[in-house]
Amino acid sequence: MKDCWKILGISKTSDRLAIRKAYRDRIKRWHPDTVRSPEMIRHYTIKCAEINDAYRQALDYCSSEIDAFPSLEDWFRQNPLPHDAMASRPQQTPSETTHDRSVWATVRHFVSVLMTFAVVLAMITAMLFCPAWLR
Repeated sequence: MKDCWKILGISKTSDRLAIRKAYRDRIKRWHPDTVRSPEMIRHYTIKCAEINDAYRQALDYCSSEIDAFPSLEDWFRQNPLPHDAMASRPQQTPSETTHDRSVWATVRHFVSVLMTFAVVLAMITAMLFCPAWLR
């Protein structure tokens, strides 16, 4: 097999996005539907197959690099957190404005629930005392 990086025109350090962009550019250029003569269609079909194989090979290479990363458990086993990591954070105290905002949020919520209850009660009353309304 030929060098997939040379066929796609990219370097070995390219990421998946660059590989996909190069693949699309090459396929647009070498797709058999872009020519009309039978000799050129055969040549373009062979070139298109080479580009597809190179694309698959490059993606397999990228996937094998991704699989080389350690799992999250292994990473934390290798890089443990310090024991005082949580203790070193400053304690947050709620300010007066935070308290005021939370009180007003509670009041708004209570009013919203009360209004919903009033609307539902009005609908039930209308259905009970005005049966013609249902027709």
